[in-house]
Amino acid sequence: MKKMFLLFIAISLLVSLLTMTVGAAGIEKWLTFYHEERQMMPMLEESPGGLIVNIANYTHTPDDSDETTRFGIVYNEKIKLDGFKIEFDIRRSPVGGDAWIALNFFNNPLPMWHDNPESTSGFISLIRPANEEEIGFEGYQSTVDNTFSGTGRLAVEVADVTNCTLIVEVKRQADGYYFYMNGEEHPGVHDDLLALFSDDMAYLEITTYCSGEEDHAYELLIKSINGQPVVWEEVIPEPEPEPEPAPEPAAPAEVAPAPAETPPPVAAPTTGDAATVIFFGMTAAAGAFLLALKKRVQGK
Repeated sequence: MKKMFLLFIAISLLVSLLTMTVGAAGIEKWLTFYHEERQMMPMLEESPGGLIVNIANYTHTPDDSDETTRFGIVYNEKIKLDGFKIEFDIRRSPVGGDAWIALNFFNNPLPMWHDNPESTSGFISLIRPANEEEIGFEGYQSTVDNTFSGTGRLAVEVADVTNCTLIVEVKRQADGYYFYMNGEEHPGVHDDLLALFSDDMAYLEITTYCSGEEDHAYELLIKSINGQPVVWEEVIPEPEPEPEPAPEPAAPAEVAPAPAETPPPVAAPTTGDAATVIFFGMTAAAGAFLLALKKRVQGK
């Protein structure tokens, strides 16, 4: 019974570890990218709370163009779209103007040229901190036959756009894909994505953009994917406890020597034997008395 219990615990730990590996990933699963003019990669850093994405303080070539300010990271394995959920914090971001964070789902892991869907196609969401308490969630379909068409905007209120938590979810319906931010539904119906993602699988990409490079300072904390932490401490199962040593057999108890046989006690005479002795004694006494009396009479 004890061995079966320990086997059950070991299997449970293994299943738990496999679930975390499938549901989320640490830094080794993410690729960074940038356009040719950019000279520094996005910085990724593991932390107990998640994966820190830091895009700031970069340099440009003298003939800089807008495309140099568009770069980010991509998760290097396909994810299932229906039921997908990602939670991340915005820790630093430009506010207002042409600045955004893009959360994209594409048909390949290459960087997206938003005006050229022939290289990379899919869904693009521009998350714009419009003012200190409002984030715009703009949706776009970008496919070969439908070049970068907008599907509407959702306004999400937060306490502080530079220090807030966002949760984006995806659901597949018969008429298209639906997207949600912090529980609110985006107004667009993304029907072209059904054919593009016929297997319901896509690559996740996160990019940033700002028209003024001196203000291009973003910091994100990706906390979880599908409810699983993106970075977690390795779970090391506790060693199996040493079996308790079997108790040593008790020393045999010393056997006391058997007592020496004693002679059986002399049985006391029974009532019948005593009566017999008394009878004979009285008879003998009576005989002696009669004999003495006879001698005395004859002597007279």
